[in-house]
Amino acid sequence: MVCLLQLGQHWVNAGDGKNAYVTRADCARAAAAALVQGPGNASYDITGPAALSTADLAALAAGLRGSAVEVVDVSDEAYVQGLVEH
Repeated sequence: MVCLLQLGQHWVNAGDGKNAYVTRADCARAAAAALVQGPGNASYDITGPAALSTADLAALAAGLRGSAVEVVDVSDEAYVQGLVEH
């Protein structure tokens, strides 16, 4: 549903949930460091620096596109239907 961001809408089914996003590059650096430095059977959790809500993401997108992005909360069923249709 990325195309909806171009229209100023971000359709989500996350409710009040938050996510601590991390880049692939950061994951790769962490994996390389773990291979070089870590003990053989250690386990690591890799997360981003801050948990972001859908409102936070919409604000970031709005800054990039130069105009407001509306968060549209939909049910799980409507979200799946939208993904299938697009």
